[in-house]
Amino acid sequence: MALPNLLFIDTNIWLDFYRAKNETGLQLLERVEKIAHRLIITFQLESEFKKNRQSAIVDGLDALKEPSRLSRPGIFSNAKATHVIERHLHEAEKRVKKLRDRLLKALENPAQNDPVYQVCQRIFQKNDDLTLTRNDITRRTVRRAAMRRFMHGCPPRKQSDTSYGDAINWEWMIRCAAKKRAGLVIVSRDTDYGITVGNKSYVNDELRHEFSDKVSQSRKLVLYTRLSDALKSFDVPVSKKEEEAEKDLVSTSARSLSNLDMINNYLRSINFDKSNLDISKYLHAINLDKSNLDVIDDYVRRNWDNSKLNNLAALAASQVSPQQLNSIATIVASQVSPQPKEKDKE
Repeated sequence: MALPNLLFIDTNIWLDFYRAKNETGLQLLERVEKIAHRLIITFQLESEFKKNRQSAIVDGLDALKEPSRLSRPGIFSNAKATHVIERHLHEAEKRVKKLRDRLLKALENPAQNDPVYQVCQRIFQKNDDLTLTRNDITRRTVRRAAMRRFMHGCPPRKQSDTSYGDAINWEWMIRCAAKKRAGLVIVSRDTDYGITVGNKSYVNDELRHEFSDKVSQSRKLVLYTRLSDALKSFDVPVSKKEEEAEKDLVSTSARSLSNLDMINNYLRSINFDKSNLDISKYLHAINLDKSNLDVIDDYVRRNWDNSKLNNLAALAASQVSPQQLNSIATIVASQVSPQPKEKDKE
């Protein structure tokens, strides 16, 4: 008897739980755990989650700022309203400090202080035939197959990818679906798996045909960008508030991705002189309050490494917060990208 659909949740979706703006977003994680027996897990997925977890928390720290102090109006400096405002500001400062302390504790000891990490660990460490661990001898076969598809340029992979982690996940997904004779639901905003037009996602044609050949023509391969939509396909109840919370989160992430593209396109459009740039240092070196296109232009011209020019992943992994990306992208978007300059003739 064929099993109902299996579910694979990509790393970026797991990390969303650190970007949730309220507890409503975290409730989706509890719903995921209830269908853990249908979840496809790999050691690669767990590794990517743990590699990027701290950066996601740091983004939260960067966004969590104390409220600005208000200047007192001279003749009304002793007014009751002024004292009320100051009292509320002081209370807000204390709450922000408590939240920052909790985030720092989550960084220091996630097993004790990070509720997202705790649930994810229970799921990643489940012991069933849908979980590929480092100790599983099958991993060697999976890795060899993943390396072959990566070397041939087969999806899921980007042109700039330097690792074959997505290929490992996909090869294991195919094996699990074939073994269980089940359909497969993927939740990811990664364009490696397909494209999204409007509110509908379309699986990459090559992946869809491969699934049909290796699993079954009667089983469906479905792609979602929102976890709430995927959970509903498994008859898991999702509240309206949870849907709205995730919708807001996805729209914010989509804007950040477009900003990365915008910045990368600008960097491609100008001429570069030097190599061996520390990308993280470059992005953090920009004083966003005073910077302009000339500052970015000058720093990039002097430091950018041509060999890393097409590596969007490097930009994404540089621990720059969404707010900083928005600021940089706004600057870039407000200017006309210069044409590539010819190298000076000797």
